[in-house]
Amino acid sequence: NLASQLTISKSQPIISGIDDIKNGKVPGNRIGLLVGSASLEYYLTAVSGGNPNYYPLYSRDQIYQNLLGNKIDVGFIDTGNAEYMTNDVYCNLTIAGSGFN
Repeated sequence: NLASQLTISKSQPIISGIDDIKNGKVPGNRIGLLVGSASLEYYLTAVSGGNPNYYPLYSRDQIYQNLLGNKIDVGFIDTGNAEYMTNDVYCNLTIAGSGFN
């Protein structure tokens, strides 16, 4: 299992971590998930109770572009990629909360 991070726009710090997602602070259609990923399986199992109410994305780049374009508020991204991209490429995005498995 890969550790994942929640990535959000720095200008809209609407959540502090996965518990905010579980508590419905962000609508499902504003949560971007990579189709076929371990993060998607986690979301369906531990967060949405199997409800496929998420914004489907097909590449990591789509996650970042949709965050920046305000189509989604949150993206589930593996930890290593999220840390690199938020520190070195998309500095206007940030990681919310701590990693989860």
